[in-house]
Amino acid sequence: MLTKDLLRLRASGSYLRPQFLKTDDHELLQFAKELIAIYEEGIGEQAETLDNLAEMLVLRQKDLKLARGLLKVVRSRAIFSGENDDFPYTEKRQEVFARTMELLRSGALPEDPRSVRDHIYPDTRLLYGDLPENEALIRFKKTFPQEALERYNTGLVQGALLTAGALELSIPAATPAADLRNLFRSLRFFRLLFSGCIEKKMLKLVIDGPASILENSLKYGLQLACFFPAVCRLPQWKLACSVMKNGKIYRLVLDESSRLQSHRAQFSGNLEEHRMFLAYFREHGEGWKIDDTPGYLSPDPQRIIFPDFQFTKDGRTVCLELFHRWHATALNERLANPPEGLIIGVDRSLLKKDGVLKAKLEADPFFQKCGFFFRDFPGTENVLKLLNK
Repeated sequence: MLTKDLLRLRASGSYLRPQFLKTDDHELLQFAKELIAIYEEGIGEQAETLDNLAEMLVLRQKDLKLARGLLKVVRSRAIFSGENDDFPYTEKRQEVFARTMELLRSGALPEDPRSVRDHIYPDTRLLYGDLPENEALIRFKKTFPQEALERYNTGLVQGALLTAGALELSIPAATPAADLRNLFRSLRFFRLLFSGCIEKKMLKLVIDGPASILENSLKYGLQLACFFPAVCRLPQWKLACSVMKNGKIYRLVLDESSRLQSHRAQFSGNLEEHRMFLAYFREHGEGWKIDDTPGYLSPDPQRIIFPDFQFTKDGRTVCLELFHRWHATALNERLANPPEGLIIGVDRSLLKKDGVLKAKLEADPFFQKCGFFFRDFPGTENVLKLLNK
């Protein structure tokens, strides 16, 4: 995604218009091709060398903000040696400094200052290899020029969503089930706050934005931005939200006609805890079958519920909905009007934010019968206990 300083958003009355690139623009495609070539052919080179070459290309462009934004998109495909590098750079530097101090005290340093480095530790590139500018390019993820332009356009919207209010997302209720499952799985994976209803054959979702969150709003905004590509995968959609720009609130409205692309693979939502839970339950589920893509429940036309799992056994169906750190409002709504066939799990991190909530849950008849607490991710034993009731 693009950072605030690289966003090209034009105000038009009360609306905000992202300045999307034309993905078939010959000059931009050529510029993207040249940027890609620098990193694609630069395996083993230092980041500083490659970035300087890329900056020279950028400075030839008329629109520097656009050029630097496209450079950020291309460079994000590069993987440098600093990632997962376990070489003990700090310890080696301490050894060199200690050795230098010993030589200074003993008067054994070479007379020519220029030979001091070679005398103590000749490979300073390795010694300072953990500095960003000295990291070596070890891999570049295959990228095509048009794809880079498409990623730029999607990144414009993602950057704007970092300061957004609630997202209003409208989708035809007849959207293919596979597309809906992918969307719901993404919502749950990023632990976003959302509610919805069905009106005039349209599924209408309201997803809280970072401007609605008082705690960890930056982290929440990043999760919302990372979720957005899942919307672009839908065949039909319309999104509207309020966005802050230069101290003013504008309206951002987009739909599938923007032709935004998601280059992320079909979302799997496989957190390690998620995979472990599925595997363990399938082995020890006592005859219950588990489905981690259950779609949604509609107890009435004005309310839909998005469970995390669905369990079936002997003709019975029970759904499980999990409530995490930001889900206090949704949890209170569920307690006020619980549907049939639903059990719920509440992350204990939610209780730390609301001291009254724990006492409320312990006194609530629905939660006492159909609810349990967990940390980070539920245990199979707690779920089975409620299912077997």
